[in-house]
Amino acid sequence: RGRVLFGSDIVTLDAHLSADKSGTASIKSEQASSEAEAFDLYASRYWALRTMFESSYEGESPIVDPDLAMVDPERFGPRDAPTLRGLALPAAALADLYRHSAESVVEAWCARPA
Repeated sequence: RGRVLFGSDIVTLDAHLSADKSGTASIKSEQASSEAEAFDLYASRYWALRTMFESSYEGESPIVDPDLAMVDPERFGPRDAPTLRGLALPAAALADLYRHSAESVVEAWCARPA
C-alpha cells in the first residue's frame, strides 16, 4: 500500500490546437486540429484511465489503436480499439493511487534536511 503513484504518458501538443501542421515533427500532431478535437482527445484518454481504475466497465475503448492491426491483422483493422476492462478498485486504493502515495513522497522529500 502506498507504493504506486498515478501518472500518465498523455502527451499534449500546441499542434493539436490548429489545423496548420507545418513545422511539426511529431506524428501525434495529426490526432487533433482544433481546441474541440484536442479536448475530446485528452478527455478520452483520462476517461479511459478513470474507467479502468474506478469501474467494472467492459467494452470498447474510445481510443483507436492502429498497432492492433499489426499484432493481429486477421482480427483488427487500423481504426479498431482494444477492449477496456475496468478493475473497480476500492475507494481506499483509489485514494492511495490518486492522492496519498504522492502526498507521502512529497512529505518525505520536504522533511529531508537541506
